[in-house]
Amino acid sequence: MATLSSQQLDMFKEILRERREQLRRLIHDALIATNRDDYLELAGSVHDAGDESVANLLQGLNLAQREREVEELTDVEAALTRIAEGRYGICLDCDDTIRPDRLEAWPTAKRCMPCQLRLEARRRGGKDPTPSL
Repeated sequence: MATLSSQQLDMFKEILRERREQLRRLIHDALIATNRDDYLELAGSVHDAGDESVANLLQGLNLAQREREVEELTDVEAALTRIAEGRYGICLDCDDTIRPDRLEAWPTAKRCMPCQLRLEARRRGGKDPTPSL
């Protein structure tokens, strides 16, 4: 089982730290904007049903985006913990090495490709994800 070099680990650590800071800023800025938007909404509520629908849709989209950012931040923190514990780049399921090209594409990867594909197939209930005509 090949392991990552210390140079590769340092590179991934830096990538993950930078992404962590980006996500923290995005989440922080969004929370501040949400508080400002809530105040503005209280100050002048929308009276048109169509405008209200659009506002609710946009609010839902913003919430979904924040949830994805928080989830990614959690994954980044977990990857940094795995680096600190010497487990980064090792599949959680089979203990095999996660290929460096997979980590370059997805630095928070927890599983090697074969285990990830099996997990996704189980989540789909074994169904083929290819759309049928």
